[in-house]
Amino acid sequence: MLGAGIIALFLGVLFSAQAGLLFLAAAWVAVGTWRYPWPAFLFLIAIAPFLLILKATVVLGPLTLLKDVVILTLFLRSFRGDGRPFPSALTIPVFTLLVWDLVAFIRADAFALGLLRLRDLLLYVALLPIAARLVNTTGRRRTFFVVFFGTAALILVLGAIQWFLFPDGMVLRFDAARQVWIPRLSSVLAHPNHLGGYLVFALPLVA
Repeated sequence: MLGAGIIALFLGVLFSAQAGLLFLAAAWVAVGTWRYPWPAFLFLIAIAPFLLILKATVVLGPLTLLKDVVILTLFLRSFRGDGRPFPSALTIPVFTLLVWDLVAFIRADAFALGLLRLRDLLLYVALLPIAARLVNTTGRRRTFFVVFFGTAALILVLGAIQWFLFPDGMVLRFDAARQVWIPRLSSVLAHPNHLGGYLVFALPLVA
């Protein structure tokens, strides 16, 4: 970590204190994730939905990059053992997702926006082999579902609090047919579409 500290100091002097601190935090997160992959994975599942609201802020937004560090570290660690990042059963799903990501990138309206979306989508692809490697026992599957559904329940509770106590914080959509503004619930996911996508993903797991 001495080398990471020197690099962080260099970045802080050359660019900004924020860049140096962010690099140092990323180094610590990478080391911790490599040593304790299972707790790091559970922590990622628990906090990932809350990062969208931080991403919209200027000061705390860069901290969401630490999520990328966790995912990349876990992905690299998945090569340990037989040297394969994921089981053969995931070959077709991973390949399909990669093709879809490239198509979405090519069809993007702006290059920069398409590149950012491609980065996010590739990180989601990396989560497949990570989950296949780590959630590999009955006990771990039980723990994963407890963490995942506990997080989903918390998001729904916060959404209910937003609906009843903080209606001004909801996103408004204009209904042209009725000429009215309709409030839409977003909870901590910053946008109603994000909340809807999260719940659509969670509901099949409940079944």
